Amino acid sequence: MPGSICYWPWKHCELTTKDSGEKNMNTNSKANRFSRLRRKPAFWIGAAVLAVVLVFLVFSLGKAGPAASHFITSPVIQGDLVIDVLEAGAVESRDSLTIKSEVEGRTTIISIVPEGTVLTEEDVKNQRVLVELDSADLRDRETQEQIQVQSAEASLAEASASYEIQVKQNESNLKQGELKLQFAWMDLEKYLGEKLVYRFLGGGVPLEQLLDEPDLGGKALQELRTRENNIDAAKERKLQAEDTLHWTQELYEQDYVTRNELQKDVLSASSAMRQLEQAETDLHLFRRYEFLKEVEKLRSDYEEAQRELARIKAKNQAEIAKAEARLKSSEATYNRRAEQLKKIQDQIAKCRTVATQPGLVLYAGSDQPWRSQNRIEEGAQVFERQEIIKIPNTTSMIAKASIHESFITRVREGQQATITIDALPDQTFRGRVTKVALLPETQSRWLNPNLKVYATEISIEGANGVLKPGMSAQVRIVTDLLKDIRMVPIQAVTRRGDKSYCFVMESSGPQLREIVIGEYNDRFMQVKDGLQAGQQVVLNAAALFEKQLPPLKEEETPFLQELEEMEPLGETQQEDRAVAGPPEREASQPDGAPQTDEAARPAPSEGRPEQRPEGGRPERRQRSRVPAGDETS
Repeated sequence: MPGSICYWPWKHCELTTKDSGEKNMNTNSKANRFSRLRRKPAFWIGAAVLAVVLVFLVFSLGKAGPAASHFITSPVIQGDLVIDVLEAGAVESRDSLTIKSEVEGRTTIISIVPEGTVLTEEDVKNQRVLVELDSADLRDRETQEQIQVQSAEASLAEASASYEIQVKQNESNLKQGELKLQFAWMDLEKYLGEKLVYRFLGGGVPLEQLLDEPDLGGKALQELRTRENNIDAAKERKLQAEDTLHWTQELYEQDYVTRNELQKDVLSASSAMRQLEQAETDLHLFRRYEFLKEVEKLRSDYEEAQRELARIKAKNQAEIAKAEARLKSSEATYNRRAEQLKKIQDQIAKCRTVATQPGLVLYAGSDQPWRSQNRIEEGAQVFERQEIIKIPNTTSMIAKASIHESFITRVREGQQATITIDALPDQTFRGRVTKVALLPETQSRWLNPNLKVYATEISIEGANGVLKPGMSAQVRIVTDLLKDIRMVPIQAVTRRGDKSYCFVMESSGPQLREIVIGEYNDRFMQVKDGLQAGQQVVLNAAALFEKQLPPLKEEETPFLQELEEMEPLGETQQEDRAVAGPPEREASQPDGAPQTDEAARPAPSEGRPEQRPEGGRPERRQRSRVPAGDETS
């Protein structure tokens, strides 16, 4: 018998025979000794016992040894568990200058800087032209608008002069009206007197009683006194003439005077009587007509002067309003034309865009090849506000990832993260979460209504200009750190209903154990109760679970529905995963445990990023999360 094999999973116990030289030594003596022993009865009894023992050992090893050898185990680890979220993302610039068309309507690109051009500080200093749009139509409009502006400027000057003339004319008319009113008042005051005129205009004295008022003054009092004096004088002359006539008659009777002298005195007395009557009549006419007429005329002139002044003021307001309207209209027309000219000139200036910051020139839409009809190139038509060029600042970069709704409640601003770039697999960058979207992405909801992902931005520290926009990245966001806990690989745990189970490797073989689980990441799961540190748990116990646990019911598998709602892997990702192996089979092994073809990854507490196979395509990891109350296998 050349040797034997020991069926222990961690030891290779092949027993080798002695070398060929030793087997040939003393061959003859051994043969003679064997021939002598087989003649004794004890020899055959011992041989029979040995055969029974060998048969028993072969039978027991044949049943137990091979069955135990195919189990992969891992120890229950006591340590720190990093709770994180791993998602695929892309590198973008934090500060990106977007150049858009600011020309109204559509225009044509005459010249544009080649895509991929790196702008330097020298280009910014020299104001290098990045984009030039067609401005021929705008220059024609500028010439026409300049003519309109000149015409509007002339109309404005004319309206302004007319306004100034109208202002002066209004002042003159107002002054004339005020003087006429003042003169009418002075005439009335002159005729009635200063005191009586206020009472009369205020309605305190009737017109017929003005001549009897003691406050009467002015010209009316003078005329009244003149007429009264004339009456008194006429009465004196009448008395004198009558007295003279009386004495003349007596002398005539005594023939002292002639008849002619008598006739003369008679005529004088008659004349004095008529003068008295005339003076009395004149006073009566003055009181009855002339005074009243004059007062009414003066009052009417005063009131008419007031109305005339009111008309002048109203007319002035109307005329000045017309002049102001013409002036404002001319100003508005001029301003509108001037603004239109300035706008056209500004549009002409915006047809030429120069470099304002260094960076990398990228055409807008270059990352969307399906938009071939809107490609940016010379001769292409662009419309207002259409993006033409993007100049990202490569010294400040961020990673943008889409976090599934089942994990978004764990992610908050300020959390630490590590970023690995697919193009730089040997470098790991650190960062922090800077922004978490409040609403899910609309594009993903349009492609798959059941998929809800939230855009999350993570700053990248220490990029130093080595990263470029659009690079694929893997983002691992640290959401929590559990210290000094027990944990096992997630492949070792399964659930039935609201209970969790695993198989513990004991001397008699795998034993089913109910456990209480807690938090988890994509590799390890916290065990709150049911296991002790150092115990060995079986990783590939799917067949045992199927035999010793009842089958799942459809209503007891909410986690399966959650997996169906998650974004499916692409064909290339599925091929890569088939080559690299499923992530749930990656687990850390304890010292002395067998190492399978799947290399065990370090525990999260070691803080090292996940290693990917050299040259392998990065994938968006859809990890089998096992939150409390969900089902996994």
